Amino acid sequence: MNHLQSTTTRKFSSLKNNSMKHLHRRVINNFKVQTNKYILLFLLIVGLLIRTVDLQHIPGGFFADEASVGYNAYTIAHTGKDEHGKLFPFFFEAFGEYKNPVAIYSTVPFILLFGLHEWSVRLVSALFGTAGILGIYLLTSTLFKKHHARDAIALLSALFLTISPWDIHLSRVMLEGITAYLFFTMMGTYFFLRIHEHFRRH
Repeated sequence: MNHLQSTTTRKFSSLKNNSMKHLHRRVINNFKVQTNKYILLFLLIVGLLIRTVDLQHIPGGFFADEASVGYNAYTIAHTGKDEHGKLFPFFFEAFGEYKNPVAIYSTVPFILLFGLHEWSVRLVSALFGTAGILGIYLLTSTLFKKHHARDAIALLSALFLTISPWDIHLSRVMLEGITAYLFFTMMGTYFFLRIHEHFRRH
């Protein structure tokens, strides 16, 4: 009888210890997840502020390419035609060359909301630049998912892009939607890897 009680007690104690360890791991993991979310949110806010404060004046001047994007977005928003009268073109003719459509069509909603201003034209590039911080975080988290320092690598990648001088500059001007292509490239790669992983499991 005593032996049975002793065995039962040991099993109960072992089960209790395992449950406590499992609970402790869950608490630690949840804490890490929440901390990573807050750090990422902080980086996104900082990145947005860096890319939008005094956007209409810095950098100085307004490039001809930016003006072309803004004016074509304005004409598309109000007439559905570009500056040459073409209805919803796929490529936009401007100054003897053709502009890609991503930057112009992405600018249309902001022209409708805020009017035709330097700030509203450049805002699109700033938003894509900020979204790129999220994009690089998701991509590096997926690429290094088996690495023990995955979260640190992803956050450092997001930090470096947040304060990257070239990304900040390109996010503050509307030149051919460079930050948009960077964002779509990262997100496209991220979703490709996730879909590939899904099919490998199934």
